[in-house]
Amino acid sequence: MFINKNLTYKEVSTSNDETKDKLNHKALTHELHTKGRIAAKQCLEELGVKNFKILKHESGAPIWPKGIYGSISHSKDKAVAIVSKKYNLVGIDLEYRNRDINLNLKNRICTESEKEWVGDDKEKLLSIFSTKEAIYKAFYHIEKLTFMDAELKKIQLKKIQLKNMQLKNMQLKNKYDGFEVNLNLKSNPNFKFNTYLIVDNDYITSIVYLHY
Repeated sequence: MFINKNLTYKEVSTSNDETKDKLNHKALTHELHTKGRIAAKQCLEELGVKNFKILKHESGAPIWPKGIYGSISHSKDKAVAIVSKKYNLVGIDLEYRNRDINLNLKNRICTESEKEWVGDDKEKLLSIFSTKEAIYKAFYHIEKLTFMDAELKKIQLKKIQLKNMQLKNMQLKNKYDGFEVNLNLKSNPNFKFNTYLIVDNDYITSIVYLHY
């Protein structure tokens, strides 16, 4: 199993189901946002950064301490964060697997080869959406990207375990794999790298990390 000690991961769940039923959508979104910040602060504390207030850039992206890069995501009833001192491109996206995603979305976010791979499989489409979201987050401070700037090709990768990530709920059939990315940057056309895709019982987690 591949273990990357240069990434720190934390996750925080929201209120129990009974409490969530009493929250409206706006309140639940606010709770998830707050939990995401809590997860991020826990990551920073593990790196020795304490009492850092994570503010929001005008773009909506979190502002990290100097020399640290990170990303936050939330879906359904869980929020996650990932930070690193080594990698200056870090992105994470979390998607609930049973999310009702419209197959017509592939016309907005998929290249022709990706459309062919997806077919009518909603989970494949969700994995592409999630990965492109993570890529967008990772590169936001370098260049603003669109969904069509990245073309993904599904590949098998070594198993990955992030520092602090608990995988006890994973089923044996679940895959640790990802995509080979061909990214059309203005500063570097045809820039290639790999992303990771982790699928458990309830969620798809897409992770991008590299030094650019």
